[in-house]
Amino acid sequence: MSNLQWTKRVLLSPSALHLALDDEGMGLLSSFTVHIVVLALALSPCLDAKHLSDHDATRHGITARESLANNNPAKLQENSAGAKGSDSENSQDTDISRGGKCTMAAESRFDCGRDRLLGQRECEERGCCYAPLPDSAGPPWCFYPIEYPGYKMSPLTPTTRGQTATLTRDNPSYLPKDISTLRLEVTEEPAGCLHLTFKDPSSPRYEVKLPAAVPQHKPENRYSLYTIEYQSDPFGFIVRRKSSGKVIMNTTVAPLLFADQYLQLSTTLASPIVSGLGEHYTSLRLDLNWTSLTLWNRDMAPHANANLYGSHPFYIVQEGDGLAHGVFLLNSNAIEVMLQPTPALTWVSTGGILDLYVFMGPDAQSVVRQYLQVIGYPMMPPYWSLGFHLCRWGYTTTNSTRNVAQRMHLANFPMDVQWNDLDYADKRRVFTFDPRRFGDLPNMVDEFHKRGMKYILILDPGISSASPPGTYPPFDDGLKRDVFIKNGTGQLLIGKVWPGPTAFPDFTNPETRQWWEDCIRDFYSKVTVDGLWIDMNEPANFVQGSVDGCPDIDLEKPPYTPRVVGGQLNSGTLCMSAQQKLSTHYNLHNMYGLMEAYATHSTLIKVRGKRPFVLSRSSYPGIGCFSGVWTGDVRSDWEQLRYSIPAVLRFSLFGVPLVGADICGFGGNTTEELCVRWMQLGAFYPFMRNHNDKPNAPQEPYVFGQKAQAAMRNVLNLRYSLLPFLYTLFHHAHTSADTVARPLFMEFPTDPNCQTIDQQFLWGSSLLISPVLEQGAVEVTAYLPPGTWYSLLDGQSFHSKGQYVLLSAPLDTINVHVREGHILPQQEPALTTTSSRRNPFFLTVALSAGGWAWGNLFWDDGDSLDTYETGNYCYITFIAGQSQLVSDPHRLNGVLDDLVLGGLRVFGVRSPPRYVLANGEEVKDFMYHTDTEVLTVTSLALPMSKVFIVQKEATRRRLLGDGRPTGAVDSCGGTEEDGPSVLVPEEMSLGRLLRRASSKASDLLTFNPGAGGSSLRSGLDGEIIFSKNNVCVHPAEPLPGLAEHHPGYLCVHVEKDDSLGTTLVLTWVPNSRIQRQDEEAMRYITPESSPVRRNARRRGRRPHSRPPAAQEEDEDEERNVACSTDISSQQQPLPSAGEEGDEGSCELSDEVSRDSTIGSDSDTFSSPFCLSPVSEALCESSGSVFLDNETRELCEESMTHSASSTSSLDSHAPSESSGQSQSMRWEEQQKLLALEQLCGVFRVDLGHMRSLRLFFSDEACTSGQLVIASRESQYKILHFHHAGLDKLAEVFQQWKCCRETQLKDQVSEERSCMQFSIQRPTLQLAESHPEEKLYRRLDVTTWLRHLNQNGQVEEEYKLRKAIFFGGIDQSIRGEVWPFLLHYYSYDSSSQEREAWRLQKRTDYHDIQQRRLSMSPEEHSEFWRKVQFTVDKDVVRTDRSNHFFRGENNPNVEIMRRILLNYAVFNPDMGYCQGMSDLVAPLLTEIQDESDTFWCFVGLMENTIFISSPRDEDMERQLMYLRELLRLMLPRFHQHLTRLGEDGLQLLFCHRWILLCFKREFPDTEALRMWEACWAHYQTDYFHLFLCVAIIVLYGEDVTEQQLATDQMLLHFSNLSMHMNGELVLRKARSLLYQFRLLPRIPCSLHDLCKLCGPGMWDSRYIPTVECSGEHPDSQSCPYGGTSTPQPSSPSPSSTPSPSPNLTPTPPLEGKKSSKTREIFTFRKQS
Repeated sequence: MSNLQWTKRVLLSPSALHLALDDEGMGLLSSFTVHIVVLALALSPCLDAKHLSDHDATRHGITARESLANNNPAKLQENSAGAKGSDSENSQDTDISRGGKCTMAAESRFDCGRDRLLGQRECEERGCCYAPLPDSAGPPWCFYPIEYPGYKMSPLTPTTRGQTATLTRDNPSYLPKDISTLRLEVTEEPAGCLHLTFKDPSSPRYEVKLPAAVPQHKPENRYSLYTIEYQSDPFGFIVRRKSSGKVIMNTTVAPLLFADQYLQLSTTLASPIVSGLGEHYTSLRLDLNWTSLTLWNRDMAPHANANLYGSHPFYIVQEGDGLAHGVFLLNSNAIEVMLQPTPALTWVSTGGILDLYVFMGPDAQSVVRQYLQVIGYPMMPPYWSLGFHLCRWGYTTTNSTRNVAQRMHLANFPMDVQWNDLDYADKRRVFTFDPRRFGDLPNMVDEFHKRGMKYILILDPGISSASPPGTYPPFDDGLKRDVFIKNGTGQLLIGKVWPGPTAFPDFTNPETRQWWEDCIRDFYSKVTVDGLWIDMNEPANFVQGSVDGCPDIDLEKPPYTPRVVGGQLNSGTLCMSAQQKLSTHYNLHNMYGLMEAYATHSTLIKVRGKRPFVLSRSSYPGIGCFSGVWTGDVRSDWEQLRYSIPAVLRFSLFGVPLVGADICGFGGNTTEELCVRWMQLGAFYPFMRNHNDKPNAPQEPYVFGQKAQAAMRNVLNLRYSLLPFLYTLFHHAHTSADTVARPLFMEFPTDPNCQTIDQQFLWGSSLLISPVLEQGAVEVTAYLPPGTWYSLLDGQSFHSKGQYVLLSAPLDTINVHVREGHILPQQEPALTTTSSRRNPFFLTVALSAGGWAWGNLFWDDGDSLDTYETGNYCYITFIAGQSQLVSDPHRLNGVLDDLVLGGLRVFGVRSPPRYVLANGEEVKDFMYHTDTEVLTVTSLALPMSKVFIVQKEATRRRLLGDGRPTGAVDSCGGTEEDGPSVLVPEEMSLGRLLRRASSKASDLLTFNPGAGGSSLRSGLDGEIIFSKNNVCVHPAEPLPGLAEHHPGYLCVHVEKDDSLGTTLVLTWVPNSRIQRQDEEAMRYITPESSPVRRNARRRGRRPHSRPPAAQEEDEDEERNVACSTDISSQQQPLPSAGEEGDEGSCELSDEVSRDSTIGSDSDTFSSPFCLSPVSEALCESSGSVFLDNETRELCEESMTHSASSTSSLDSHAPSESSGQSQSMRWEEQQKLLALEQLCGVFRVDLGHMRSLRLFFSDEACTSGQLVIASRESQYKILHFHHAGLDKLAEVFQQWKCCRETQLKDQVSEERSCMQFSIQRPTLQLAESHPEEKLYRRLDVTTWLRHLNQNGQVEEEYKLRKAIFFGGIDQSIRGEVWPFLLHYYSYDSSSQEREAWRLQKRTDYHDIQQRRLSMSPEEHSEFWRKVQFTVDKDVVRTDRSNHFFRGENNPNVEIMRRILLNYAVFNPDMGYCQGMSDLVAPLLTEIQDESDTFWCFVGLMENTIFISSPRDEDMERQLMYLRELLRLMLPRFHQHLTRLGEDGLQLLFCHRWILLCFKREFPDTEALRMWEACWAHYQTDYFHLFLCVAIIVLYGEDVTEQQLATDQMLLHFSNLSMHMNGELVLRKARSLLYQFRLLPRIPCSLHDLCKLCGPGMWDSRYIPTVECSGEHPDSQSCPYGGTSTPQPSSPSPSSTPSPSPNLTPTPPLEGKKSSKTREIFTFRKQS
């Protein structure tokens, strides 16, 4: 038994206990301790093997051992030599090295000699393992064994803010000044954040207090997204993600060390994908191959293996599954972080305390937000600061400075801010200006202001101390006020910077900050600067420490010095022993720039009274609250250009959105090409400044050639046009902690390709920037995440599946793409933002595939303080959809009153508009580009401060065969007349045929009755009028090895019909057939009367393909063909471009065709149509293909014959000689055969169908299902996943108009009985529950508000109501569901719930033991009655869910145990098929076996789960449902009554009730329904209202067509997974509300709400109970009902009980009534 003891694992609170399960899922409680037999936790070599890293990977930085060996190689040799002769003297220690505790993978070693070089003897004296590794410089030779002795942990005790424990050491560590007793504090933080601190309780140590830190309040309860386990001896802790159990941190792998000047904490990492730990010259993803990173601010130009200007001890780990977490060590001392490929890291700090935050996300953006909640949100920059800034050290006079600004504007380069470096200062002393060279500086600044420009100058912290007394007030006054840093003896510390000897202000001193304000105020009275540039604030020092040196003490030479440039902490800065107000500089060095920025920011607010602008070089967490940052003195070369992107992105993660690099480089001479490319990239830095060093060649934009200038001018204008969008992003950063420049992994967390990309980046979520970063390149390889991306330049669309594309990028181009579904607010650019802010706005709208887009605009005066906080701003939302754009102002303050929308560009407009309306008035100036599908509208003048609507109307112009509108100029300069284009059979490829179909569809969709143009009435016989690719058919049951989605090409063509006039023939061909360019597929999608069809080549006959008579007829026809074209032999490839899902597009994706996983819905149609791929009878017949069984058998026989010879996907593939390969090929052929048997060609004459129903499944009403029903009650369902259903609806609408006027008198009713309706997922606001939108989804924050500090639900009714209306966020379902399922009591505290869980865990263990201890006879009986069925069910349940996916998935076994144990627990119920469908979601969300079991028990107690429809409980349910239908849907109830007993049994809804709608709706929607039912809000029978809602929304066909019982069952079965669950929920809540308002109810419904307790009926609404008269066992009504009952089965003329908002029931129509004029009654179902 291991000595390892695990104490408490926090679940609901830090005091909660969780015990691990054994192989049957149980754990044993023993004094709150579980003894672990096997210690894995990344120490086992087997586990470590998973994390092995490539030793040959390129590494940034010197490895730890290389660094130490280089520092003292002689010492290393001496120690090694000494160790050779000491084996006998240290036999005990040597045994340690030979023992099993030293056996571990090299990558899992943690360095035991990080503080100094160790030989074997010294290593083993420390109790560590020594094992040299040949040819390996990375892993340490001296490393910690398993269970290295360390601190021991006492039990946790509660405190006012969390919990605390004492850590003690029995023996001191090997470190000097070791601290033997520590206090661990676990502080309660908001959900998602774990906060642990380790302190010395006996002696105070420096603790960081950030100036802008968010005040830490006690959270409202102890809910968390993590669990934490503590190992008591040796101490360590493990943090796991609660939802998945993944280990986030494991500190048990190496000891915690805590000495006076050496603090060490090691942990494993959840993934090797780590970013952060700045500021360093690295890629975005850090190298974990034994890399060392030092956090110690230093004046050092960016280069590899160096500590740079800032320190940010924060990192983000991408966990690989879309989740992420972050860790922040709040410590300002020198820190070294060792990264190793385990993956793991080790923090080493030289002082302070260990103040550790763990942010659980769960996504990267949430991690950043949680981090900023600790360090502070970014400041809101002034609008002008987002313009272009120009600076150089070398503008030596005001005249040269003026000249630069003038030349920029004369060359038409936008520029807002002119800067001066230290050239302006008199003798380089800050707060002065040179009277000779800059004597008129105040006048120059005033001139800039009059031209709408701003002015910024540099302000170094060093104050000259060499000026004669009385001549330099800043120093004289500072000396008097004691504001400067002192040395260890209390004397003024003097260093040396640009002015010579200097003193350094101590910004931790409040008096210093006041002195700083006075100095700035005095200077501002002379020079009205607009912002300040604080440089050299690491602080930089040109001498080491001070001009007098530094004392020889531990602070200057600590026992351990991290790897820093210069080798000592005081290199290039001040003495570590220097004294500041708060502490020594040893503790405060890294915070110097932060404190100066804080003081400067505060001062500018007071002095200017406007929004401050500060730019700092040094940085520390929290700097973004006060300042922007630039990346320092970068060189003018291509490598530095590339590395500037990860540098900018890292600062975004650090909460510093206003960041940029010196454009064109600061050091060295740039080149024209480099400067152009850097300007293009720099235009998308959030902060854009060109800065140059004095000795270099000039690099202002106007100094280059005309082509280079044009490229720079273009990109500057582009930036200025985007400033409204950029400013809005900064608003979201300021208020919501969003990122501005954003790594791709933050926006696409589940895309593995985005995890490490750092040569592209995003602005917000909308713009993707892909710059050129290589010399001489005119193309760039860019990654486009999945979706549609539009070029910002011209709107060209790219439909990406997540792929790299090669983009053209000549010198004048940077590739910028807009993401579909987004709207960018833009403004006409100008030379300054002062001017551009007065220009008209325009919008760039990038439509999604569904035709929607969204965007917003934040707008204020751009300069005032706290506009958002005081509500002094405008905020507008823009929404595009359904061919219109609408603005929605949320807040207005007058600042937009004089501004207008001048125009817009809409990308992704699929068809040209006939006209455009703006607020109802026609717009003359618009242009549509057919090639790019871009609509440009100009000359608008719509007030931005008012709601505006811009809409387009579809064109009536016919399209030519090449897709051009009629009247367009052709290649010869002429025009083509209106009229159908003519196909040339000899040149007609399949792809071109599909494009022709698309153009004909566009022609039809512009039809407008009564106007000119084309219509079906005049359409050609055989003319294709609609086409759509990737329309799916789903088999009734999934096929093994095949996807459930089977896309194909659908087309509709016109045919003349002697009896019906015009009819439509619909054909669907699977993509697999078209990809093979199958000749038969060509025939299916080509109308009989088309030239291609008439000229198709003659084919040989196959047996049973059709009756002989039909063959002869076809042979006669073919004999009359003048010429024949072998289309299939042309072997023309399909076009590769086009949008998947676009109307008429010919791209038929392999991915979609063969392995598509679009959505999660499935199809269940009653019986497959004859889908033979070779059945010419189907192609030649103009009738229905709903065949009888005999004909179907013929078709299947034919298909079996043909598939064996035509199923190969590649006729040119080499033959397989291997038997295994042949077997695999044969299996693939069999799969394809099975697929084509179920999902083959489908062709039908729509005019002879019984009904067409269109069900829209999205709010845009573009996607959904087409349901075709034959008169024999066979159904076919076609799924439009990629829009297009709305276009087909328009086709059917036009057809309706034609048929209504063309039907002849002699047409029999039997031939014209088709019904047509469109089911749109809408519910009018007036029909909704009045509280429908008052509650948002219950997330972590709102959940916490319902709990008091003890974890009790304060107001149960309010919680249930909130869940009823808003539902529960998935992240907290595991916490809330146990309450709803009565596992937890609402008034239980956290501690009580933990005790209850432990008790129920024991009870569950006992139940399981009863099952496992059955006698052989009992087990045999149990297997026969229960286990056999369970074993069969669990293997098929929810296997599409990743939680249960894969072979030997342990979660499947857990589900099996739960069901088996439940059968033992409740033997009367046992197991019924379908129970696994109920337990699977519980296990997925709760993820604990015992808890899931007891929640399942609660669910079953509240679920009517029976197997016989005659069961008493089900009968009661059905009786309630019948009565509700009688009240709320009397017409439907009357239909049921006419059907008799079979109809009244409501067989179609039994499955709804038994399985809680899980088979009717996707899981996300079904679980929302579960939660609404479990809430028991105002009724215990809300599921019955859901049933009524389904019937109301989707049951109209039943009454319209008077469906029989079996047809009714078929109708609702075919709607499974095709209904809008959210709409059903809203309708059900509305029905419940209407029910509450009824003035009287039948006594049969009296008990409908009795179980839910008080609150069902308000005191204002107490209904009267009316006796139904059905009380066989009682003469009087037991509920006191009145004696005038309503008839239980009302006749058609009877009046049902009044029901509000429900229309009276019309008399039922007889079946023989005339329907000639009502065949196509068009109904919009809400």
